[in-house]
Amino acid sequence: MTALGAERYLAVCWPLRARLLVTRRRVRALILALWAVALLSAGPVLLLVGAEQLEEGGASECRCTQHALSSGLLTAMLWLSNLYFLVPLCLLTVLYGLMGRRLRLRRDHAHRHTLRMMVAIVLAFVLCWLPFHAGRTLLSVSAVPGGDLYYVSQYLNLVSLVLFYLSAAINPLLYNTMSGRYRAAVRSLLRPGA
Repeated sequence: MTALGAERYLAVCWPLRARLLVTRRRVRALILALWAVALLSAGPVLLLVGAEQLEEGGASECRCTQHALSSGLLTAMLWLSNLYFLVPLCLLTVLYGLMGRRLRLRRDHAHRHTLRMMVAIVLAFVLCWLPFHAGRTLLSVSAVPGGDLYYVSQYLNLVSLVLFYLSAAINPLLYNTMSGRYRAAVRSLLRPGA
């Protein structure tokens, strides 16, 4: 999402430079680099969790390993995860703020529509993922497992389960419902002879 925001910023604020910088080859390289960084940074999570036998009934439950808790790895991964949420959010806020200022001066309706759509996508991202990050942070700082912060974090985790699925579905809906071409295509499907 941040890469798309940067591309939109270049296209709106520096259109000539954008044509030189944004090439197919560079886009492919960036996509590969983003996937590589995501995989490398998510890899340590595999070392932080394991299956433990529960005392009642002999069932297994996936929990953080003792090594993860005692070494501080779990805390480090929590902060890294929060940074992966907050840094792109800050960058997008700055980029869209700069684009909005530039578009206000230009009075360019087509670019304003694009900016509105991108802001809606960022807001959807924040609304869908903020409860997850807030819940995990509250859980990590709650000293008492049965305390108020613990219960708030558990509630946020339940809300997050629904919002994960909504996050996966909402971007295509936003892109398509905010697009005039999409609405025209739906109209032609519903009224084929018209």
